[in-house]
Amino acid sequence: RAVGRSHSWSPLVPTSGVLVDMSNMDTILDVDRVNQRIVAQPGVPLRQLLEIAWNEGWRVRSVTAIQSLTLGGMLSVGAHGNDTGASTFSDDVVCIEFIDGFGELRCVDSSSPEELRALRVALGTAGIVTSITIQCYPSARFLYQVQTLTHDDVKEQAQIDALVACNELLEIYWYPFVDKVQVLTWNQIDEASPPKFVTEYGWIRRSASRLVQTVGQFAIGSPVAYFIDHVRPSYAWVLAWLSSQMFTIDEYLQTPLDAGHYLYAYHKVRDSGWAIPAEDAAAGLAAYRAEIERCADQDRYPVNICVHLRFIRSGDSLLGFNLDDDAPAHVDDCSSQRLICQIEAAMTRHAQSAPEFQRTMERTFVDPRFGGRPHWAKEGWGNVQPFAYRGRKKWARFVQWRKKWDPNNIFANHAVQNMDRQMQEIEGWLADDPGRTDGTLMRTLLDAPQQVLPTSAIHRKLLEPDGEE
Repeated sequence: RAVGRSHSWSPLVPTSGVLVDMSNMDTILDVDRVNQRIVAQPGVPLRQLLEIAWNEGWRVRSVTAIQSLTLGGMLSVGAHGNDTGASTFSDDVVCIEFIDGFGELRCVDSSSPEELRALRVALGTAGIVTSITIQCYPSARFLYQVQTLTHDDVKEQAQIDALVACNELLEIYWYPFVDKVQVLTWNQIDEASPPKFVTEYGWIRRSASRLVQTVGQFAIGSPVAYFIDHVRPSYAWVLAWLSSQMFTIDEYLQTPLDAGHYLYAYHKVRDSGWAIPAEDAAAGLAAYRAEIERCADQDRYPVNICVHLRFIRSGDSLLGFNLDDDAPAHVDDCSSQRLICQIEAAMTRHAQSAPEFQRTMERTFVDPRFGGRPHWAKEGWGNVQPFAYRGRKKWARFVQWRKKWDPNNIFANHAVQNMDRQMQEIEGWLADDPGRTDGTLMRTLLDAPQQVLPTSAIHRKLLEPDGEE
């Protein structure tokens, strides 16, 4: 298995075989100025790609908060930002070179659209990626703004729909226990006449934002957080309040280097994420709030930072966030793709009752009410059977491509093989009882025992009781 910077909490990387460290494959191979494309090795960090694109007058869409992520890792799990008109980073990859299970170097580009769809979010199962070609777009400057609201301002779906409709990049943070909501927006501005206040004082605000986030990172990641988690969990509101102070600088100008889901400082947290239809975003937030409040009534405080919502297009990858198993075979235009909400809960590393809470929310979001799909790079997808049932057609097509790339499963670890087994079991159930309804089978799958899949040694170390790193 290939390994990047180990930012992912998911069980995709751990293996009983060989881990291949890709960090030294960090070279930019080519800059195609005609087609606005950059060819890079998989170990290139996102920040380096953004800087090269900026120097060329371009920007990269759907960038992540952590800019030290490597491009190979982002490609493999469908990493994304908050661009309502774009999908994942993987969907802007137009060519992939990799060494397959036969030891042969292969190159797949848009001339083979179905194979490219399978490769874009391949979970590391195709082989060892050697180069990635990323499509870039004309650069722009963005006006970054923060609105401070309450839960009542976003509890109705119409309120969220209005925010999505009038903003190019959007995030919504709800902080439990302090009933505070922050709406972060980014919109392109006319560079010929930017707002005067932002132009004159933008550098001060950027510096202040960097300082506030750095202090917040220290506070949340300090022994204070450890003390609250283990000794005074009922003080979870303190951590939620500290988190809400990280976006207090309310307006300044940003370049594509820091626009859209970028944090100057990123504290170590654990989180789980689910893609649900955007039209169910308010219901998803309400479900999180109800479970957090139920836990608090039992003196349990698993979520002590925030619940976070982003909105992107569903994408075109077979294992991406397209919620429809019968979606068209290939869609080039992002604007015609379904809008989804990526909703997740963030908590400190030692948060009380976190695994139980995540299992409960997993059950909630994979239920047909939401029909959610897991974020492959995050925690909380131990019971993959419900997803496997809904996504079985796309997984079956993906497996056909895997057999072509790696028939001996050299690159498939325990988590991937577990998914394969789940699919086979489900196909057997359907064959035995073809008249079984979706609802009946889904109830059975939701009640199946949870499997605890291994996370990386790095993450196990982070969660050890002594708190040492």
